Amino acid sequence: MVDVIDKIKKTSRLNILDIYFEDLISEPVAELRKVLDFFNIEANDEYFESCTRIINKKIHKSRFEIHWTADLISKVELQINKFDFLKNYKYNC
Repeated sequence: MVDVIDKIKKTSRLNILDIYFEDLISEPVAELRKVLDFFNIEANDEYFESCTRIINKKIHKSRFEIHWTADLISKVELQINKFDFLKNYKYNC
């Protein structure tokens, strides 16, 4: 799946906006504005307030619920490093 996204991003004329869940949680209004600006949509403060109320404020890191070997973590991180749009992610974050 990541390979497909990467290929589309590199070969398509489509404008693609990368949004990171962690940024949405930490700065919901700024990230929502970024999305609306991308689509050239205007919104008032009430819209942003309504949206931010329904955003879950906690990141669930399910990867910590199972045991990962050092070798597997290394393999995943090697794969992550191949794609610019995954640059914000690491196993331990």
